[in-house]
Formats: sequence, structure tokens, C-alpha cells
Amino acid sequence: MLRAIDYAIFIDNPSTANSLTGAEQALLLMLLRDSLTAIPANSIAWLQSPKEAYISLQKQFSYLSSLQRDSLYREFYTLSFYNYKGTLAKFNATFRGLLARLMAAKVTIEGQDQVNLYLSALEKSFPQWAERIRGTLRTLA
Repeated sequence: MLRAIDYAIFIDNPSTANSLTGAEQALLLMLLRDSLTAIPANSIAWLQSPKEAYISLQKQFSYLSSLQRDSLYREFYTLSFYNYKGTLAKFNATFRGLLARLMAAKVTIEGQDQVNLYLSALEKSFPQWAERIRGTLRTLA
């Protein structure tokens, strides 16, 4: 189907997606997501542009050296929405992307730690919400 609609050009030049209709972009994004395993698919779940999704995948899953691993680790643990330039949806995609890249580099971050880091990253901008979620989690534990 990708070849029939001539989206193969997209692989070499993701900017070509900008010239597609909304329906074609939605189809391309769906094809991208459906062709991925869970970790890469989760890393682009919040993105709505096939171009952004594809470029994000290229950045996230390229070869990881030990220096890149260290850089990712520091970036993940210092991520904060308060200083973030972009929407909450893009922040979520960045968070999930960093997490996916760390997991691909065989860094284990426990689920509870992921939740705590996410809430910490948002609490300066959304203090009441973060505390309400923490309270709910304490109740459920």
C-alpha cells in the first residue's frame, strides 16, 4: 500500500509529507505506528505529524554509544515541563521517547520511578494536579 500511494519517497525525504492531504498524512502516520513494536510506537504516540514521527524515530533509535547513553540519562532525569518549549503533547512524546531510547540502551527504569519522574517533571507547572495524582497513587498502593 505504501508503494501504491507513492509514499516510498517519504522514507528518503520526510518533508514530502507536508504536501500530502490530511487523510494521506493520517494514513501514513497509521502505517508508521502499525509497523512498529510497542516501545517505538509508544515513543511517537503523541505526535500527529508523520514527518515529526519519522524524524523522532530516526533520532531515538539510531546507534547509541556510551556517551549518548549518558547524555540521554541526564536529559531524562532533568526534563521539566516548566522550561520546556512546546505543548504538553510534545512534552509527553519527548518523555516517552527518552524513556524508549534508554530502554533500547538497556537502562532499566522501574514503572514507579517512571511515574515519579513524570510527576516531578510536571509539578512545577501543575502543582495541584501532581499532588492529586500522587494522593490517588498512595490510596491505591
